[in-house]
Amino acid sequence: MHRPEHELLSPVAKSLSLTIALIFSVNANAASVETKPAELTEADYFADIPVVLSATRLQQPIDETPVAMSIIDREMIEASGFTEIPDLLRLVPGFHVSYDSGHIVAAGYHMLHDRYVRHQQILIDGRSVYSPLLGGINWSELPIVIDDIERIEVVRGPNASTYGSNSFLGVINIITRHASQDDGHFIKANAGTNNYVDGVYRFGDNIGNLDYRVSVNYRQDDGFENRYDGKNVRVITTRGDYLYDNKNNFTFQAGYSEGPREEDNAIAIGVPNHQKNTKTQFQQLSWRHTKSNTDEYQVQLYHNLEDLNQTYPGVDFSARTDRTELEFQHRFKPYSDLRLVWGASARTDKVASVFFMGTPDYVKNNIYRVFINTEYQLTDDTLINAGLMYEDNDTAGSDLLPRLSFNHQIDSNNHLRIAVSKATRAPVLFEEDPYYAGLFSGVIDLEPERITSYEIGYIARSSDKSITADTRIYYDDIDGLIGLSFNGSQFYYDNFDHANIRGLETSLTFNLSRDTKFITNYSYTNINSTRNTNDSEYDIAFPKNLINVLVMHDFSNQYKGSLGFYHRSSTKPLANRAADPDVIPSYQRFDLRLARTFKYSGTNSEFSLTIQNLFDHVPETRLNNFPGRQAYISWKMNFK
Repeated sequence: MHRPEHELLSPVAKSLSLTIALIFSVNANAASVETKPAELTEADYFADIPVVLSATRLQQPIDETPVAMSIIDREMIEASGFTEIPDLLRLVPGFHVSYDSGHIVAAGYHMLHDRYVRHQQILIDGRSVYSPLLGGINWSELPIVIDDIERIEVVRGPNASTYGSNSFLGVINIITRHASQDDGHFIKANAGTNNYVDGVYRFGDNIGNLDYRVSVNYRQDDGFENRYDGKNVRVITTRGDYLYDNKNNFTFQAGYSEGPREEDNAIAIGVPNHQKNTKTQFQQLSWRHTKSNTDEYQVQLYHNLEDLNQTYPGVDFSARTDRTELEFQHRFKPYSDLRLVWGASARTDKVASVFFMGTPDYVKNNIYRVFINTEYQLTDDTLINAGLMYEDNDTAGSDLLPRLSFNHQIDSNNHLRIAVSKATRAPVLFEEDPYYAGLFSGVIDLEPERITSYEIGYIARSSDKSITADTRIYYDDIDGLIGLSFNGSQFYYDNFDHANIRGLETSLTFNLSRDTKFITNYSYTNINSTRNTNDSEYDIAFPKNLINVLVMHDFSNQYKGSLGFYHRSSTKPLANRAADPDVIPSYQRFDLRLARTFKYSGTNSEFSLTIQNLFDHVPETRLNNFPGRQAYISWKMNFK
């Protein structure tokens, strides 16, 4: 309660056989991995074995993490041709991206895939951005510029021991570029079909020990055909990185986003076409004190604010959400074979909405956390990762959220991981005390949703590191799923449902040559559930098979190209409109990008053409949205 204010089916077996065959075809040579210093560098990330932070808050080579990890780097972001951040998640195994409208995107891992994907944590530089009112994330309203993203680290599996409740099925950590990486002027202009326009201007410089940048972005499009769902987005962000001395660093970030979005009656018949306007802002300050390469303190304070103004005759959806969090953490190495990070945080979420909550006053939810993650070198070849989070949440009570992983290095190029973890998904404020203009019944004392996850992972590399195969087999047991039902007079939420998910995911990265890189991912997802509500058809709510392929090639010093292929098997999303087909058929999509670079008198420029959905096949998303073939041209330039 809050305070007021059966198995893996034959496709899995076949895919596993192919993966095992690939793994055992990879030659292995011994090589050791040193403990990295506390500050991640570009060289660390682009090494043969990338280093990540999002798994445990400790810097770890990706084959020593206790969970499956995927990385979308800057090269992949540009080669994909995607202009919206959630589309980038198509490059991750097990992620499904579906559009409700031109500005409402559901990008989710595995299941529970309605427009509010509430079962994953979304972070930007460690700042949580999921909505405290309805859950999920309003991707188009984030005050972030896609060109400022350095990489995206995706945790595939529960990670509550590191980031608390809502890190239920996965974590997406968007990491922006250090201000020192953007020196001078950057200009980008995109224009294409569907009235698509996208312009960016960025300026970066330094004053003494202060590196800073300012980015401005304007973008618009008309949404889907035969829909009133266009968007207009205006964003400004700034970042400053200040090196006080060789032990103390400060980072300040702030951003603001606003603009009108078009809304129609695709979900609720009788709703007139109207516009909504959302203003979103954030401020974030962090201080890092480094005593040595193995001893570091960090304090972070941030504030998110979102104002939704959405009205039409007789209805006012307006809402205001506010989040403030203070977090402390300490990384250190007390013994030669033990590293750990511990910390604590306090967060307050506030929501005010007469329509959703029945009051103009703020309704609050306070969350307090204490966590520890340890990495213990049991033997030269075996690593133990153990983590524990204690969380006290107004809407969900208190919980202990553990994780344990054994990572064994068979040799320098073959790594095995066995892990088990538990996580919860706390009810958001609307689920805990819904009003929705009086259509919902009184407070139901909801319990948090709970998951126990088991996995076996295997990473294999060729002796020359040109081929990497990463495979994960998992079983997730989920209890107390919160569902919506109707008691004859009013709607209400309760912990109705149970589900288990069995599946396999495999990724293959193949550097065919210095100029050609091939990345492919496959996932098989098998969901079984007991359903007590009519709209909780989890078994078919997520596609059983997902495949994506990205091929990148440099033709010369001036020309480069990429080809993307995306396949999704048939599915029936959780919240279809009555007029929609029972099942959305499978689809295949091809995207093509060609680019040429220019260098002239101190400037670096690139001109590119991107064609998405090249063959204009079938609808890939729900609500009868037809994306069709889209194309745009892009020009960008860097200069001092």
